[in-house]
Parts: sequence; C-alpha cells; structure tokens
Amino acid sequence: MHNDGGSMEKNESTVTIRSAKQSRVWAYFERIYGDEGLRAKCLVGDCSKILSTPLHSTSTLIRHLRDVHELDEFKPKEKLVYRSKHKHIPIKLKKQLDRAVVTAIIEDGRSFGDFSKSGFRKFIQLALPGYKPPHRISISTQLKRLHTKHFFIMVNSLSKLLCISVSTDFWSDNKGISFLVLTGHYVTNDFVSKSTILRFCSFEKRHFSHLIGSEIEKLLIELQVFDKVTSITCDSAPNMIKMFDYFSRLDITRIRCHAHLLHLIVCNGLGLWIDNKEKIKATTNDTNLHDSEIRLSDSLQKINIIDDEQLINEVHVVQSDGEHPDTDDEREDSDEEDNNNINQDDDGGNFSDEGDSISINSESDIEGSDDSYQNNFEVGIDVHPSETSDLLSPEPDPRICLVVEKSRQLIDIIKDSSILSSFIKKKKQEYNQYNDSKVKCSLFLDVRTRWNSTYKMLHTLNIYRPIIIELFQNKTNLDITKKQQQRLNALELRSDCWYVIELLIKILKPFYRATKAISGSDYPTIGITLFIFRRLEKDLLSNISPTDDPLFNNMKECLLSKMIYYNMVKDPSQTKIIMVSSL
Repeated sequence: MHNDGGSMEKNESTVTIRSAKQSRVWAYFERIYGDEGLRAKCLVGDCSKILSTPLHSTSTLIRHLRDVHELDEFKPKEKLVYRSKHKHIPIKLKKQLDRAVVTAIIEDGRSFGDFSKSGFRKFIQLALPGYKPPHRISISTQLKRLHTKHFFIMVNSLSKLLCISVSTDFWSDNKGISFLVLTGHYVTNDFVSKSTILRFCSFEKRHFSHLIGSEIEKLLIELQVFDKVTSITCDSAPNMIKMFDYFSRLDITRIRCHAHLLHLIVCNGLGLWIDNKEKIKATTNDTNLHDSEIRLSDSLQKINIIDDEQLINEVHVVQSDGEHPDTDDEREDSDEEDNNNINQDDDGGNFSDEGDSISINSESDIEGSDDSYQNNFEVGIDVHPSETSDLLSPEPDPRICLVVEKSRQLIDIIKDSSILSSFIKKKKQEYNQYNDSKVKCSLFLDVRTRWNSTYKMLHTLNIYRPIIIELFQNKTNLDITKKQQQRLNALELRSDCWYVIELLIKILKPFYRATKAISGSDYPTIGITLFIFRRLEKDLLSNISPTDDPLFNNMKECLLSKMIYYNMVKDPSQTKIIMVSSL
C-alpha cells in the first residue's frame, strides 16, 4: 500500500515503517501492532527484545540501544560549555561603585539613566571591564532609602538645637511646577555657623497666604523645630508677608530678603520692564509709499519693536544736553574681575531663567489677587508706572527703557536667525584671533525675575560692540529677506544708544556687586546688609555732580528715590531690624 507520506509493508504481526523522515532507531527496531499497545522489537543481533513505546515515544528504544548494545551514535554528546569572556569584578568593589554612581547623581543633579546610556557604558567597559551601572529603578529606590535615612538623622540633629532661623522661597521649573524650599540656619554647640536644606517639596496648592503659612508650619512641626524658630526670611510679596498672620505662633520675626529689595529698586527705579506697546505708532492708515517701505513687518510688530526713527529721535536728545564725555576710560575701568565673573556665571552659554531654577509663569497663571500663583520676584515690578507713580518722585528717562528694549529685540532677532547667529559666531572667532582681549561669553536675553540678568545682557552686548557694528555694516550682504533687513534697520544701535548702554553698565555695576555680596552662602549676610545699602546710597546715588551727564544723574535720582521708598516708606520696620542686626 502506498501513500503520500511514505511506504508501508505489512505482514501478519509486524509492520516495518519506512517514512520519508523517521528516527534513526527504526533502523534497529520494527513496529509490532497488537492488543497490548504500541511496541517495538529489537533487530540487533539475536536480541529480539520487545519494548513498549507509549504514545509513539522512542526514548525507551534509544536508551536500550545505548545502554545494552552500547551503540556510539546514541551515546550522549558532550555539551560545550561557553564561558563568558567578560571579567567579573568583586562584589565589594561593585557596591562601592554603585554608591559612587548614586553620589554623583545627587551632587551633579544628573538624570537617573545617565550612566546607562550607550556612550557612557562603552567608556565604563573600557575603563573598568565587567562593571555594569545600576538601573534607574534601582537608583530611584536607593535615593528614597537615603532620603528617609538622612531625614531622620537631620531630625535627630535638629532636636539638640535651642533655636533656628529659617529662610524660604518659591521656585518653579520650566514646566511650571512650583516648589517650596525651607533652609535652616543655626549655630552648633561648638559655635560653628551652619546652613542646611530642611525641606524641598512641590507645592501644588494656590499661593494664598493661609495655605502657605499652614504648609510651612506643618513642615516645621514634622521636623520638630517649629517651637524653636526665631525668624523667617522671605521676599516682600504680599502673600509672604501676610502668611505670618496664620502661624499659631505670633512671635516669629519676619526678615525681608534684601536681594529681592535690590531687585525692585533697580527694575522700578530705571523702568527696565515698562510696557512700550503704547509707544508704538500705528502705521496701518499711512498711505505714503516711502513710509510703507520702512514700515515694520508683521513679525516685527508682534514682538513690540519700537520704530527705529522714533527711538533714535528720542535717544538723540542726549546730544542736545552737551557733548558726550570720553567713556573710553570708563570702559577700560570695567575690571577684568567682573568680566571673568560674568563669563563664569554664563559658562560660555546663555543666561536663562531655567538656569537659575526659576521660570516665568505665564499670564494665564496669574490672577488679580495678591495671593495668586505668581513668581514672587515678579511681584511689584512696575510695567505701567504712569498708573501708580508719585508725582513728586523722579521719573526714569524714557531713553533708558527704549534702549534696553531695543537691545532685547536685537539679541532676540540674532538668536532666532541661523544666518545672523552664524555671522556673529564667525566674527567672534575672527575677533578672538586678532585681539588679546577674548570674547568668551555669549549673547543672551535677560529675564524679569533677575535684575542682574539685565546688567549681564548689557555688559555682554557692549563686549560684542565691534561685532554688532560689523553686523549692521554687512546687513545688505547677508542672505536675509527684505523684512529681516527692515527689522535690523529698526534695531541698529547708533552711538547714542551705545552711550546709554555704557551709562547703564556704570550705574548697575555697584548694584551687581552688592547683590553678590548679600547673596553669599558661606557667611551671615544680615550684618553687612545695612552697610552695603548705606554705601550705595551715600557714595553712589547721593553723589550727584553737575559735571556728570544729566542722564546719569537721572539714573541716580530714580534709584535713590526707590531705595528711600522701599526702606523708609513702604516697610520701615524691616530697616529697624537690619539696623539692630548690624550692631
């Protein structure tokens, strides 16, 4: 009988199976069918042993051929053992390396998966073969354990203190998530001054005074130090001032953050963030062909660029006040120390709000209430001074705000254009090649939450002055559109603008140094605050000379007026606290 699968020869009691593909054992056995089930008869020599093959299994047959007849082809083959060529490091060393990885992540603020990235893993295998960094999940687990461990250690250490002072602030990341930080300042039994972060946690509630106060009190109670707090340092935002009314203790002294105070004095004194939208002249109804050629483009109007002709006319008034004094000496007088400090702060990159761990919240996050969700360093910044200004107080010269705004827009258009950015980079390299004084920093925009970013922006722009001038000289040769050329024409910094920038740098440099001094973390700053403010007031702002440029004297008068207002009028109790602390 034939079929597709093979051939079958059938006798009375035995069947020999020949299939297209069958096991090798059937060369030594033949199948036996009967009532006793599936069986097979051995054909080796005179053996003729009949073995059972349940469910057509050949394992019994193979074992018989291997053990009884000792056929080589059915003997088990030797298994090849593949040994890993990778070296294994000692367990003790691996634990030390894992702890070092976690420490590096904590100290450098690295992401948990940095050490597991392909490039870093290749480096590790070359430097230390056999070591595999811990997974991000393992790192996360270790960090939670470390946090719990050190939290209880800190609580135990704080329990031995008699008193402690706390400073607090709100921070926001670039995603708009708000964080509350509490820092403790105390003196040990060995009279060593120390500062430590008590809590750093997200704050998802509304920034109302009673919510902030209750949250801070709850955190301090968890740390078992609420009854030991003598003072809390915070900024002058209304919600932070009012939160002291919601503490269960009324004897906690509020100390004003004087870095925030300097921020308000500089921003509002010079009008650095005055809204210029009202100053932009409408051109939509103008039908003059010549004016239409110099009309600002739509994209230019969106970013609130001041018309070049209007700005130059307003800045040009400087010439009517007299000849510009020679400012070359003043530019050289800008010591190398400040240049190095700015370069180090920027680290060769752009100064951004995110780099300071603060982000400017959008207007949609800001409500009308003083307690609304808002970055506290923006609270109190005048954007419409005409609505709240005192008629008796000096007003900042409008040229100040116009030049600062023009500088912002110029830097913005350079950073938004790859062609302009490439030109600036190329000219920077050429400048550094042929000049001893190197340009190390980069152009960047200032932010409303840090006044010193405006000083850095103007200082850096002044360093780039020869490069910027060359940009305007070659703007017609660049591969840019006509609208971009119009924007550059509107933003060109002429000699009057550069002069205003130099005056701003000159007046802001002492405030920049003062801010760094009172922002120190290695020494108590409250004792020197009074002397720094008096130095600014007596030696700089009150020293108005008739030989100085009227614009420079206007800057002094405006800053002095704001300093007196914030110190003596708005919050005189804080001035008394600082005076007592300086004794």
